[in-house]
Amino acid sequence: MGAPVVNARVRVNLPDDRWLLWTRGPAWGAVVLSWPYLLLALLVAFLLSRVPRSPLRVWDWLLLSLGFVTLPVWVAVPVVAWFFALQHRSQDANLARRAFNGRQVLLAGLSIVALLCFYAAVHNGLLVHPDMQVAGAGSYGSSLEWYIDRSSNDLPQTATLSLSIWVWRLLMLAWSLWLAFRLVAWVRWAWSAFSTDGRWKTKPQEPAPES
Repeated sequence: MGAPVVNARVRVNLPDDRWLLWTRGPAWGAVVLSWPYLLLALLVAFLLSRVPRSPLRVWDWLLLSLGFVTLPVWVAVPVVAWFFALQHRSQDANLARRAFNGRQVLLAGLSIVALLCFYAAVHNGLLVHPDMQVAGAGSYGSSLEWYIDRSSNDLPQTATLSLSIWVWRLLMLAWSLWLAFRLVAWVRWAWSAFSTDGRWKTKPQEPAPES
């Protein structure tokens, strides 16, 4: 009608079988935030590989971070702590019996938590729709929204880039197979580190009194 557009909203609902990668539109609108998080995760993985006596190689850290990038940070923390705790355990220091046994109990509990985190990463990748951390103007998940308070007589122009969800599933299947292969070696190493200088210290028996 040749009049300015006021309070215009554009809503896009992607089907569940699409994997959202990127959006474009007005400044106040849907944005995919997972890519900066991915770059940060790769940077942290690289820095972990540079830590003295790092238990994993740089490529293991980088590939491992890819499977946890769509999960909350607290899911990946126990896994990182597990690797470094066992690396420290393999360099055993003389500890009193109670301190040694207490450390073994904590390591066993941390191992269970780390395995549950590995399971969560595989389950999330293969069965759950990836969380690309969409935000902006009330956007979330596959529901995208843009808002502009005033413009010319043209409606706001938006665009999205997405792939079939099966592309994501195949990528995560490849990652899961790699993880299963590496876990075989990691569990063997973890048991060796856990058993350094013994797995449990018993209380020394008092000598029998002389008759």
